[in-house]
Amino acid sequence: MPIRHRPAQAQASLVDCRRRPSWVVQITLPKAAMPYQRILVPIDFSDASLTAFQLALDHYAHPDRTLVLLHVVTAGGGQDLAAQSAAAEEARRRITTLGNSRKAAWKDVETLVEAGKPTELIITTAQREGVDLVIMGSHGTGGVRQMLFGSTTYDVARKVRCSVLISKPD
Repeated sequence: MPIRHRPAQAQASLVDCRRRPSWVVQITLPKAAMPYQRILVPIDFSDASLTAFQLALDHYAHPDRTLVLLHVVTAGGGQDLAAQSAAAEEARRRITTLGNSRKAAWKDVETLVEAGKPTELIITTAQREGVDLVIMGSHGTGGVRQMLFGSTTYDVARKVRCSVLISKPD
């Protein structure tokens, strides 16, 4: 029976192990194969999200990979339209500065600022952008609300269709 495993190459050989013959299978993955090509890091500028950003830099930065940084401006919250617009512009400035500070380590760094519900937008963005890995902090800026109504991190980890790496701040 032939061994079928792609994109890896497999090689099988029959080895005499004193009592009975055994098969030894060696599988070699191509060096160019990298499991994560597009990495999403949601940023709310909390310590946990900045730790997740640093983790992405330390362990996943590569000239063939793309980093997607997403900041979600929570719609509503008693703010008027002018205050939300100002918050979005400030977030856009901060996330662009953050992305540009480490651009050399990546093939490309995309920065996105969107308004809405964080969980929904993180999941939608991961799907729309073809993300392979989401790296996010264990706790954001949610505080008491997060404890009462559920965690964005927990909901994303349960619902997103790619791998999720959750980091804790030091």
